Amino acid sequence: MAENISVFPNPTTGKIKIMSNDIIKSVKIYNMLGELIFSNPSINQMSTNIDVSNTAKGICILKMETTTETVNRKIIVR
Repeated sequence: MAENISVFPNPTTGKIKIMSNDIIKSVKIYNMLGELIFSNPSINQMSTNIDVSNTAKGICILKMETTTETVNRKIIVR
């Protein structure tokens, strides 16, 4: 379930860490215009770090696919 996924720190200025009780299969980040700005289609781990330091400041949508569900989270890049 979505409550078993953590994304931190949020807001961030650099890297974010994603942790899940399930295997994270892929991660995508979209800006508020719906443009894909980051994609890692083959993570296959229960945690991962993503560097967003080169991402434009603002709100982004993080889309994570695990082996059991797809979860969206809002992240703030400062």
